[in-house]
Amino acid sequence: MKKYFFLILTIVFIGTSQNTVAQKKAKLKDFNALNTFEANEWLTGNFDISNAFVEIYNTHGSKKQFKKQLINFAGFDLDKIYWLATYSNDDYYNEIKDENLSFELYKYGIAISKNAEENEQIRFLYVVGKAYYFKGEKEKSLEYLIPAYKLSQKHPGNVPTWNSLEEAEEISAFIKRN
Repeated sequence: MKKYFFLILTIVFIGTSQNTVAQKKAKLKDFNALNTFEANEWLTGNFDISNAFVEIYNTHGSKKQFKKQLINFAGFDLDKIYWLATYSNDDYYNEIKDENLSFELYKYGIAISKNAEENEQIRFLYVVGKAYYFKGEKEKSLEYLIPAYKLSQKHPGNVPTWNSLEEAEEISAFIKRN
């Protein structure tokens, strides 16, 4: 009797597990348009990727699970995380303007990059620090800007582009004062 009970329980568990995996795959298929891009295309800003992301965002962005599915799609790929965060809120690429999604993706990038080479952390730290700075949360911004600055001194050439020379000078002066 116990054998049958455990057999039935095992079958139910396996069936439920397979159904959950199938559901995740079905949700991730919404991102198939982004899967067509090669890894090297995610290294820099790309209007084709941005346009594909806009279509996905416009179709699925308001759904409750969108952010979670987007993070599942990006996985541990720091370039995908960085550019999806950028495409979520940078008006140079599109008109999405989802600051919350962008910010959460950048913070996810910080968490993931702690397990990567330290130069990978710089861009995420700077972007989050700048966001806090321009929101007026200057003390909070220093938690990100100072480590970003220190790492960029060890690994020059890894700082993300600034929006303007004035912005770069303002942030640099602020960091040096603190």
